[in-house]
Amino acid sequence: MKNLKIFIPFLALLFVACADDAKLMISKNPTAPALKAPSHISKLYDSASGAYILSKDSASNIVETFKVDSANFGVYTTVTYVLEIDKAGNNFANFKEITSSTTTSLPVTVAQLNNPVASQGLLNSTPGVVSSFDVRIRARIGTYYTPLYSNVQTIKVNPYPTFGLLYVPGDYQSAYATGNWNPAITNTILYSPANDETYEGYLDMSNGGAAANFKFTEYPDWNHTNYGAGASATLLSGTGGNITVPSGYYKINANITALTMSTTLITKWGIIGSLAASNNWTNDVPMTYDATTKLWTATGVVLAAADNFKIRANGAWDIAFGVDTNGKYTTSGGNIPAPSAGTYTITLDLRQLGKPGYYVTMVKN
Repeated sequence: MKNLKIFIPFLALLFVACADDAKLMISKNPTAPALKAPSHISKLYDSASGAYILSKDSASNIVETFKVDSANFGVYTTVTYVLEIDKAGNNFANFKEITSSTTTSLPVTVAQLNNPVASQGLLNSTPGVVSSFDVRIRARIGTYYTPLYSNVQTIKVNPYPTFGLLYVPGDYQSAYATGNWNPAITNTILYSPANDETYEGYLDMSNGGAAANFKFTEYPDWNHTNYGAGASATLLSGTGGNITVPSGYYKINANITALTMSTTLITKWGIIGSLAASNNWTNDVPMTYDATTKLWTATGVVLAAADNFKIRANGAWDIAFGVDTNGKYTTSGGNIPAPSAGTYTITLDLRQLGKPGYYVTMVKN
């Protein structure tokens, strides 16, 4: 019994000592993990383009299971394998983590692969376009040890947008392209930056002077739910008829979850600020609309170096564009500073071509 009482504490001390000194016991020549070539057996892999074709409808499906040969740190402990991704040829300077596992098999869902690839501010590839990416494995033990990196495999991905799209087919679309009531026309779309089914956009529904009729659909076809007029001018219905507004240029908001909508007729945009032509935030400097380009422009705007301004609709402050701390133009942003003293052409671009976002450009004449 005396020996047993001495032996147990001794083992405990030995275990603690080994744990504390584990870093010193790692092999001088550890074996890095080896990332195997992707299997490409998923139905989402397109052999013609050599790319994974991702879609929101398959977000929870496994798109690929990445397999790796084990790393060997020369010490018996749990190894965590982390799958990293970056644009091809970028040497993982801006890598994002996709998933991790303590096994050598790392299944990846469509959403896990799509999110770092397509999200704004991350890898920023263009939704609907095939792009190449490098993937690798980072093997680590604990937090105090230098990780080991695998070889690199290159994959191709065709992502879907992480922002939501709401197509707006109607009889006004001839102002944008040939043919009306076409959900697939890509420049008559509202966007949901947070992908939360709350959409916004600006559309020219002038329609040759006649009233404009339209509906909403989340897909570029008529095979899914399309939303029309509800019980009032601010409500939508999945079985409703056409929504009708007087001919004009509109800011449109829609919420597909709450089945609500609003339309704001915009008759003019103007620049207001400390510049002389505005008489120190008193008068709007008018902007001219180009029905072909869908841009609003003011030319010959004289700015002093210290001038600031905003661009507002309808001579009121309900809708007024400024710039936020991230350099994005929003209706909640602060004043827009003059780049320097001079005469400028200032353009307001509300088209949101390809992704959410509004733009103000200032070109010195």
